Amino acid sequence: MLGLAKKIPGRLQAVERMEEWTRERFGLPKEAAISVAEVACTLPGCAPIETVVMFWIAEQRYQFKLAEGRARGARGGRVGVLLRPSHR
Repeated sequence: MLGLAKKIPGRLQAVERMEEWTRERFGLPKEAAISVAEVACTLPGCAPIETVVMFWIAEQRYQFKLAEGRARGARGGRVGVLLRPSHR
């Protein structure tokens, strides 16, 4: 079910930090499209909230996930990312 994003203080800044980190990490230009979203996961062993990041290089879409809290800390720490092309 889709709904409006919750108005959580600092949420916009966290998204902007994640976008900036993604641009730096993958050498993306300023005009590259980047999508950052938090999604709930109810599967056993899955983090309750994951941050999903997608971006495009030419026509190829890439995505990665971070467990809860990782996106908020991406600015200061090392974050390991498994990057994989997305299939449409």
